[in-house]
Amino acid sequence: MAMSIPQADPATPARILVVDDDEFLLRATERSLSKAGYCVSTATSAEAALGRIDAVDLVIVDDGLPGMRGSALLEHIRSKGSSTPFILMTGSPTVEVVMGAYEGGVTSFLTKPFRTLDIVHRVQVALEQARDEEGPLTGRRLREQAAKCRLHESLDRALAKLTMAFQPIAVPRKQKVFGYEALMRSSEPTLPHPGAILEAAESLDRLHEVGQRVRELTAKGFEGAPPDTLLFVNLHPYDLADEDLYRRDGPLAPLASRVVLEITERADLHLLPDVTPRLERLRGLGYRIAVDDLGAGYAGLTSLVELDPDVVKLDMALVRGIHRDPRKRRVVGSLVRLCAELDRAVIAEGVEERAELEALRELGCELFQGYLLARPGPPFPDVQW
Repeated sequence: MAMSIPQADPATPARILVVDDDEFLLRATERSLSKAGYCVSTATSAEAALGRIDAVDLVIVDDGLPGMRGSALLEHIRSKGSSTPFILMTGSPTVEVVMGAYEGGVTSFLTKPFRTLDIVHRVQVALEQARDEEGPLTGRRLREQAAKCRLHESLDRALAKLTMAFQPIAVPRKQKVFGYEALMRSSEPTLPHPGAILEAAESLDRLHEVGQRVRELTAKGFEGAPPDTLLFVNLHPYDLADEDLYRRDGPLAPLASRVVLEITERADLHLLPDVTPRLERLRGLGYRIAVDDLGAGYAGLTSLVELDPDVVKLDMALVRGIHRDPRKRRVVGSLVRLCAELDRAVIAEGVEERAELEALRELGCELFQGYLLARPGPPFPDVQW
């Protein structure tokens, strides 16, 4: 999603000192802040920065500096009575590091790697806090920062231990497997299911990391799959804004002709104004597109028009108990006929009873996914025909 970068006040640009021994990151940070209108100077060590603290409005320091660490520099300048706003950059935001730095008077943390927008926004907030009469630190904010740090650690562990399960999508009439859907599985007790992982990642602005990890593990897990089967991969809507998805050397790229990218109809895709050209880019790379959970979300049939999917997956709420509900049968029957007219494949998800499968077959469904046929598991579960 395109977002504007906050700009400094051109009349009185803040003076910012950036301290980092990584020359590449130092120059990238300098460019980002300069473009936003700030007056930026740099240093490659804490020692070199010591004599310049009083001449700047804000200091950004890497905690991993050789010699005097960033946190030690913070302690030193605070001991001299300086109240200069101080942003500490770190690649390992443990609870101990965060709490120690906040107790030492740090204004804000910035976790590496970060985006241009992240650091510019953080600088703007830190400068505003410096003008706040209440000051940057309160007990509530300390607790919030500590909780956020613990959530970062939980997500790190979840991503490190993440695995992928695969569930068959089958054509029972032909006793043939059509494809497999890749599904996240977590063994991290604090984030025990995919919904918890996605919620944490969204709150921490780390959804792109989850998407990249899922695509990497999915590609590895699909090695050895039967050559005539497709791979269904779920996308969070914000994955569409991640340029990593469009890389020609990405993990899924060699499989693109066999990959169907599922976009849930539950999501409000209008939050991404350029969805259509992004989908065209994916199609140009060889991927196919599916609408997931049709009948359960914001857009209704509009998603069939706007996304123009190759595959439509009916939401399980329409499937469950369909043999007992005439209204569901009418709705599903209409959807199946519409998709047939549009030459779009239809998959019925969440089939758990034989009676559901038979009712759906009578309505024209041929592709099924659900516990009746196979539960998700390691590559590749057998289908119970």
